Amino acid sequence: KQEQDMVVSLLVTAAKSERQPLCRLAAIESLGHFQDPRATEGLKDAFYAADNFASETTTIIRCQCLTALGETKNPGAVDLLVKIVREPTALGSEQERQQQLDLRIAAARALGNFNQPQGVEALVGHGESRREVHPASDDLDVARRFAGGGPGQRGVELAERGDFRRDPAPAPPGGGQGAIGPGGESVV
Repeated sequence: KQEQDMVVSLLVTAAKSERQPLCRLAAIESLGHFQDPRATEGLKDAFYAADNFASETTTIIRCQCLTALGETKNPGAVDLLVKIVREPTALGSEQERQQQLDLRIAAARALGNFNQPQGVEALVGHGESRREVHPASDDLDVARRFAGGGPGQRGVELAERGDFRRDPAPAPPGGGQGAIGPGGESVV
């Protein structure tokens, strides 16, 4: 326990304040392997502390933070991930818009590690607002992983129908339980 406390503390510090981007990235990646709530909070702090690098490097570091937050599978990460997915499209340069898109994609993929209704709603809305940028299959792949046959399954079914605003059809027998295979087939 004491050794883990020390390791997490060192990694959190490096993730937030290491001057070398590669060292910071390594610390962030390592924090993603900890289920410790301090790792999750450290990753959130590192996300916001990345702005002292060039914009491309900042985006890479922030994307790694979002990926690592997903890998922790700590529910405390969902709020930030949902916030990033739901951010309105940037009005800046093409590069700024692409960087924001990269963050949104990383956050959506990270949400695929959680099975919470808030995340499903964000993913379904994310698919609707970005349909012109990325094909629906990208969003559906994330939603399928996200659902894992749990409560999020309903969100996947709505996304597959392209129905992002309402749920007119009743849930399938068994309440939509079961998993979706790699080819989209139902696996019970």
